[in-house]
Amino acid sequence: MRAETGRFRIWKGFVSALIAVSAATPLYSASLSKDDTEYLQKVARDTYRCIENMTDPKTGLPYDHSKIERENHTSVTNIGFYLASVAGAMQMGIEGKYSGIGKIKKVLNTLLKFQTWKNFPTNWTDTSNLTRHPENFVSTVDLGNLYAGIIVIRQAFPEFQEICDKILAVNWKYLYDPRRKFLYGGYDVTKEKYTDWYYDNLGADSRMASFLAMAMSKVPKESWDELHRTLEERYGCTYLKPGWDAGGLFLGYMTGIFIDERGTLPGISAANFAKAQILHKQKTDAPVWGWAASDSPQDGYLGFLKLKDEIVAPYASILAVQDFPKEVVNNLRILEDLGVRAPHLLNGKYVNFGYRDAYDIRRRQVTQNYLMLDQTMIFLTLVNCLSDRYISKTFESYPPVRETKALLSDYVTTEKSENLTYPVDLGKHFNLKVVPYDLKRPEYAVQRSSDIPLLNEQEWERCEILNLSAVNVEAGKISNEKDLGADVSFLWDTTYLYVRVKVRDQSLQIQPNASEAYKGDLVEIYVNPDSQGLVWGNVRDFQIGITPPFEDGEFQSYLWFQNRPPLYDELRSSSKRTDDGYLISAAITWKLLRMSPPVRGQSLGVSVAVNDIDEGRVENTKINWFFQPREGKFVLGRLIFK
Repeated sequence: MRAETGRFRIWKGFVSALIAVSAATPLYSASLSKDDTEYLQKVARDTYRCIENMTDPKTGLPYDHSKIERENHTSVTNIGFYLASVAGAMQMGIEGKYSGIGKIKKVLNTLLKFQTWKNFPTNWTDTSNLTRHPENFVSTVDLGNLYAGIIVIRQAFPEFQEICDKILAVNWKYLYDPRRKFLYGGYDVTKEKYTDWYYDNLGADSRMASFLAMAMSKVPKESWDELHRTLEERYGCTYLKPGWDAGGLFLGYMTGIFIDERGTLPGISAANFAKAQILHKQKTDAPVWGWAASDSPQDGYLGFLKLKDEIVAPYASILAVQDFPKEVVNNLRILEDLGVRAPHLLNGKYVNFGYRDAYDIRRRQVTQNYLMLDQTMIFLTLVNCLSDRYISKTFESYPPVRETKALLSDYVTTEKSENLTYPVDLGKHFNLKVVPYDLKRPEYAVQRSSDIPLLNEQEWERCEILNLSAVNVEAGKISNEKDLGADVSFLWDTTYLYVRVKVRDQSLQIQPNASEAYKGDLVEIYVNPDSQGLVWGNVRDFQIGITPPFEDGEFQSYLWFQNRPPLYDELRSSSKRTDDGYLISAAITWKLLRMSPPVRGQSLGVSVAVNDIDEGRVENTKINWFFQPREGKFVLGRLIFK
């Protein structure tokens, strides 16, 4: 009886707040007509209808997408954003109070059953039987999104405070590298290994994880201060990296759903990013705008390095409604005219589910799929728009969040966003010495070999030589030219990709165990066959290691992503010592790379690295041609076949 009485008091306060907010003027009404506001309200209702229909009836967990399959795994990001969406729907009067409470309770209780590492759930879980995905990976960025949603629930519904606190009882320091001062990309539970890459950009969606690591676990403030603030520029609009190719507009706006970033560096950067996309629409004569990672009608999911000008995602432009309300509504109306908001066929009846995930401008095709993440980003953004930033106000009412935000200079509001005219000069406006850096991939024109270069040295004489030196240092430092350096060349024919690496190295330290060769001197050849970005540990990509020869002339080679030595018909190589180091020659078969022989003009993602271990030196030194981390992948240099 006491519990029921307490619940009644909670809901009495909730309903009073609901009436107050409903009577309030929508946040962006000054720029929106009554008709436009009502249009967004209808979009919000339709979108939530889609969201609540994409859930597992047994566990209450949200599906990842609407293409229901035998095994339906969902991410912790989906769960966090779904929970926040239920809270937002209740606030807007779309979701009933008792049904909403039931949905939240069901998901929270299911979360307590997840298998965890250090109390962190792994990223992908089957929505029905709760089995972990074979990947078995704890994803740092996704955890930030999960806990953002949990905090909203905790603050909105006091009766769930205890269970939310139990889920939030984690120590982010397990995912923090104090040496690099960044959060790891994650942790592979099966391999018991952290990623070799980090989340290091302020302008990425990982900003939330960096923020919560400080708020929840007192991870040092330097973890935030060290985040990169380099810029990308398009059409005179500067915005924070990683930018367009790394995933598009959601990178700038996603964290702003929960943290009110208007008028701050991240918020103004996101608005500049949106302005660049509006200008891109004009420059390319596209009918609509909004470029971000999404599904596509024919090419599957387009994420990192795969965005295409012809594929537009409705959710991307909606994210910018706080900065460009008129432009967003106009864009949505055009998308609707193009058929992107057509009713969805469900159990023999047509229902309004809002916007599908993407539209192909060139083919004039609409994807039939809905993605949970994109639908929840639409809905949460509209809740903020139509209910006086309910989501971000609720999130920021959590004391650790409020206290942490006050510590960060990047969240000092410089000017009201409605007084700003975009694009804003970020460097001048924030007195930052932010210099745009060029991540353009270097290219190497690979000549076709007329003979077998492993047998005919003259074949190499007509090749371009890549000189790897101190400017290519990935780790450690080079004392002098004799300490470490390399000359690299490539050739190809219909059977092999040939690589020749002449290494300058004063002393050789070689590991006898092939699988641990990376702990000593060796040459590493990275290959990304689809040229879209190497994923660490992905068996479709390659990290090929070849050591210098031992005293008896023998040497080791290994394929780390495949966890085995190469077969004779996959890789043929030689290794010999020289007066100033050693020489590696390798013939990598297209069979190993699972590729057909390339044709003229085709490209291949490749980098060559040289690892150096010197006696008495604590850390290794590594030089690498081009190996740039971008949001979970590595961009390699590009070979162009001639």
